[in-house]
Amino acid sequence: MSNEHVSHLNDLIITENISNNVSYSRIVLQLQYKDYRRNLIIERHATFMFTDTISDVVQKFLRIANLNDVLPENVILVEFTFDNQPMIPPSSYKHMTLNELKIKQNSILYFEPSAAVAIARFSRLTIFGPNRIVKRECEWNKETTTLKMLFDFVITTFSLQSIKHEQIRLITIYDNELDIISNSDKLLFDLGVNDDTWIFVQVVESQLGTSIVYVDCAYTNGRKIFDVPSTISIEKLKNRIEKHFNDYRLLEFNLFNRMHEKIDQNMPNQMLCELDIKPGQTIYAALRFTFSDTSSSVLNNNTSNTTTTRTSSLIKKPQTDEVVVAYQSPDHDSVKIGTNIHDTVGELIENLKAHPQCQTVGQYHISCGSICISNEQPNRYLCTYGIKPGDVINVRRAEKTPVQQSNVNNRFTSLYTVGELSRSTIYDTRPIGLDNLINTCYMNSALQCLAHTIPLTQFFLNGLIQNISDDNRSTDPDWNQFYEVGAVTGAYADVLRNLLLRNKSSTFNFAFRPIHMKETIGIRAPRFATSDQQDAQEFMNFLLDEIHKEMKEANGNESNNIIEELFFGKIQSTITCLECKHEVQAINPFSILSLPLVQSGRQFTIKFIELNGGNDRAIVNVPEDGQVKSLIQAFADVRPSYRFFRTIIVMTDDGQIDLEKPLNQLSTTEVVLVEQEDWSGTGQVNRFTKKPKPLTLECCLREFCSIENLEDSYLCEQETCKKHTKASKQLQFYTLPPIIIIQLKRFSHKDGLRDKIQTFVEYPIEGLDLSSFLLSREEAIYDLFAVTKHTGSIYSGHYIAVAKHEANGSSLWYKFDDSYVSSFCYSNDIVSDDAYLLFYMRKDKSKQ
Repeated sequence: MSNEHVSHLNDLIITENISNNVSYSRIVLQLQYKDYRRNLIIERHATFMFTDTISDVVQKFLRIANLNDVLPENVILVEFTFDNQPMIPPSSYKHMTLNELKIKQNSILYFEPSAAVAIARFSRLTIFGPNRIVKRECEWNKETTTLKMLFDFVITTFSLQSIKHEQIRLITIYDNELDIISNSDKLLFDLGVNDDTWIFVQVVESQLGTSIVYVDCAYTNGRKIFDVPSTISIEKLKNRIEKHFNDYRLLEFNLFNRMHEKIDQNMPNQMLCELDIKPGQTIYAALRFTFSDTSSSVLNNNTSNTTTTRTSSLIKKPQTDEVVVAYQSPDHDSVKIGTNIHDTVGELIENLKAHPQCQTVGQYHISCGSICISNEQPNRYLCTYGIKPGDVINVRRAEKTPVQQSNVNNRFTSLYTVGELSRSTIYDTRPIGLDNLINTCYMNSALQCLAHTIPLTQFFLNGLIQNISDDNRSTDPDWNQFYEVGAVTGAYADVLRNLLLRNKSSTFNFAFRPIHMKETIGIRAPRFATSDQQDAQEFMNFLLDEIHKEMKEANGNESNNIIEELFFGKIQSTITCLECKHEVQAINPFSILSLPLVQSGRQFTIKFIELNGGNDRAIVNVPEDGQVKSLIQAFADVRPSYRFFRTIIVMTDDGQIDLEKPLNQLSTTEVVLVEQEDWSGTGQVNRFTKKPKPLTLECCLREFCSIENLEDSYLCEQETCKKHTKASKQLQFYTLPPIIIIQLKRFSHKDGLRDKIQTFVEYPIEGLDLSSFLLSREEAIYDLFAVTKHTGSIYSGHYIAVAKHEANGSSLWYKFDDSYVSSFCYSNDIVSDDAYLLFYMRKDKSKQ
């Protein structure tokens, strides 16, 4: 901070009489507390009076941020904004009022712990979940943290609310159990828990002496998890589910194992444990119900009082093509009537209006699961929406008229370009996060990046907020017309609406729970319905592909749509016969460009054995003309966490090999690095400076587009050749899309070894020039606007996103870590060795 700024601030805080209006005025401030030592960043919004002092602000902030272990006197104000300019507070700031400091509405106050904070009070703890894959790191206070506090944290963090407490065990790395029953109120420190301790969470057998299997049941209106003994039979499991849903009749019951393979039910008395289902595992059930209670069914559309009673027998099979309509009235209990899948929408509406408790002067909101049924197509049959016998159609009264279906397809699937889509401000002042629904960070990071793809988001918001008027008819703001395009398209539009069209009058920002998005995708792809870790690129690719297909079907397969216009490019593949030089070309579309992080050279599999007996494995690439010692440097590059201060020897099956030996003299690609104590040998290397390889995005692109010789023989089709020859292949970009998503392929699979490539890739934030990679050499300059990052290892990782958020004519980069959102996003957060998916937008030529 310059002396000029400090002097200016001192001039601003000259004593000033506070008027009565100022005394009672309130302002909203953004507060941030950053503790670098604890890797802790907390942000909150709070309302204050101008007469509040900074000391008052600190106390309230610590209270609303639940920083109970931080003392107010140990918190200092390091900076605040004044007219969007950073200002350093004067030394006497603690007892000065907000008015005296000239702090205005929406100013940001930055706090940090003082140097007087006792570092030894806090300790770190690593907790591994029941599956030993998911882990959480946290800090605890030796003076205040009890075993019960840790136990409650474990239940919340690993979503164990459905598990009986007596089945949850906390085991230390030394196999000592932390007994929650006897030592609930004891301090962790008194129980022998020290700094950097590992705690393992175990779910054990219930008190009944049986091992538990979890059955995750999915049905039209929700999900339910049952914990059952592994000795239960398929038939008894089915009976238990039927008993739980006693108001419904079970029409379909399909079981899937933990790998989502269908379980054969031809032997209903077979127990789960006999199907190789082990205790603690989760299996899946897909259920389909119909109502089993007594309901009135209108038989005659012209006679409102003519009704019949439908049987409630659990044994009787449903009548052919029968469905149930459940009408939810704000004034009465739910009403159920019967109808047929071959009825039209108009006939369904007439049946509803014939019932005295279902009448309305407006229209109806009609849906079946994720399917929305339009009032504007009265002659369309229910079966054409994909409704099946036994399904339940839900109906509620619409206060306003939804958009006409005739406008939907033309507006939602017509041809758009980036230039035609308005770049007006579509974002709120501050973005919000997405709640983690148990290992859904992959989905959250992908959704945040897509939500900040301005042309796509503007397209969806235009459809959500467009007001179509016809005399006195207007659009219901809660009506999502994108469901008429498809279930996935509608679910994604719902996410955008909750992220960007929420109530802007609210002072505070809340995270959104994308439950329906996950459930809808999970129905189409069962692997996304589980709580297992998934790949963000696979989710992104599947989501865009599903929206693309739904829009194609809605407006005819021959038409382009917004997904194709924004994300699809074309790659030309050229295969050249090396004998006759005949070329065969093919052009294929792509939506996500996957770039291998492999530089030219020879690939080796490295096993590293540490001095303490630990070991690690990695796949590395080294230059063909390198030496054996290059393998150590390459391993150090991909494993930067290791510190090589001891002697490293290199071994193969033939024994130890000389570090100066040329790599091209090695007959194997599998080597072992062994860490040893320093010793006075010759030709040994005991120091390695780990400098990352100078790998750039441009290098990866050039490698992708380079000419490669095909390993297999190639059958040349040229008339003068017509034989198996050697050939080369080259990929080049035929066209590039307005939005290009680049995947840095960090996850490798070779010879049963799964590994994450940690290599740092340098990529530009602005001015990525792809012109030289285009066949046409047309100018193609791109700017980065979002990044999906993967931290951790391939077995225990976490996805976060960074994205450029544009609001009120300016743009600012934000970090999105599930529900946590921070504007403190630095250049090393944007360009990072954790980068996995890069999102680039082509620059408007008029603005270049």
